[in-house]
Amino acid sequence: MDRLHVYEERTGKYLSCFKHYVNSASIVVDVGCGTGAFSKALVCGKRLVITLDIERGLLKEIENPHIERICADAHHLPLTEGSVDCILALSFLEHLENPEKYLKELYRVLRHGGTAIIQLPNLQYPFEPHTKWPLLCLLPKKVSIKNLQNDRLPLCQHGGHN
Repeated sequence: MDRLHVYEERTGKYLSCFKHYVNSASIVVDVGCGTGAFSKALVCGKRLVITLDIERGLLKEIENPHIERICADAHHLPLTEGSVDCILALSFLEHLENPEKYLKELYRVLRHGGTAIIQLPNLQYPFEPHTKWPLLCLLPKKVSIKNLQNDRLPLCQHGGHN
């Protein structure tokens, strides 16, 4: 099974878990969208889908006239207070320098009664989800962080391994 197929399969599984929460939303924002796999799957005529990522190059890969692309830092969402029905943050928070600040922004832009869908990788899984290093969670913190830094993964101050 190739890597792309694994991610397509994962996208399908995630969508089946949360799509019913999104169906009634008029405005959906996919924060930290990467190449927009989830955004593309959520496009429908009645819904505005907004992708937001700090990496302009990734946003350029999203070529869909029904998706609004915004290049911005998630710590400072360029959206009006209470304007969003649903926010996706999938495999995203662990990459932020200040997840708490982002969550305050998420709360600010989410309308009353809106839905936030947040997914975090299980860093205790036998294979570290970003690097696929086996049993990294069992190593002492200094060793595991050193290995992740050698793989040039951005680590946030508040997350990571214990």
